[in-house]
Amino acid sequence: MKPETRAALRGAALAVRCLAPCVNSCRAAALTNRKLAFLARCASAQRLRDLGGAHGVLASELAIEWGTVVGTALRGVSDRRGVLSPGDRYWIRVQSMAERDLYLHIFHIGLTGTIRWLTPDFPSGMALDRHEPEYVYGRRADGIVVGVALHGPDEMPPQALLRTEEFIVIVTATRTCLRGLETPALGPVARGDPAGDASASVMVGGRSRDAAVAQADDGFFVKRLSYFLQPLGEKMTDT
Repeated sequence: MKPETRAALRGAALAVRCLAPCVNSCRAAALTNRKLAFLARCASAQRLRDLGGAHGVLASELAIEWGTVVGTALRGVSDRRGVLSPGDRYWIRVQSMAERDLYLHIFHIGLTGTIRWLTPDFPSGMALDRHEPEYVYGRRADGIVVGVALHGPDEMPPQALLRTEEFIVIVTATRTCLRGLETPALGPVARGDPAGDASASVMVGGRSRDAAVAQADDGFFVKRLSYFLQPLGEKMTDT
């Protein structure tokens, strides 16, 4: 090996050693940023869960049920004993028995705390009135309930323990846009200050996301529909 080649290799090796701390530092910062974003999403999801119950819209004004589609049959699931796997088809039925108009919104909280808006076609809420008091999420235009396929998380190892996900049914007394409750999915780390990026996930326009629900005039009702998410191939009985 020529002396100049050997010297070049030594220089390259030295450069790699000098850059290693910088690379490790960048990786640590990226990891911290992702952790903060994850914690922020979890906090936002918990705030939404804490709003559960009647706040001006009564439980007696509503009938809420949900379940899965098995073949052509509809199978009901209790509020907190569902067991679903990715790919299972689910439906949610909400019926108003109120003498006033109410407005329906449905969200989903995933394993990472990400809040997904399931009814964006009705930005201010699906109207439940005397002309159409019932709405079934998962029902086609021809009236047949085929369900909606459940999407699993991007990463869930086969040996993962059962984890809880939830559908959140929100019914407001007036038309209210709840788009601000939705949080972006965890993805590649964004540029910027980690704390700032994380806090942005729980604040919208300087207001907390749960305030988007609390601003609903004349009240609202929040119902949690919980289920255990299990990996494919590890079916268990829903008892």
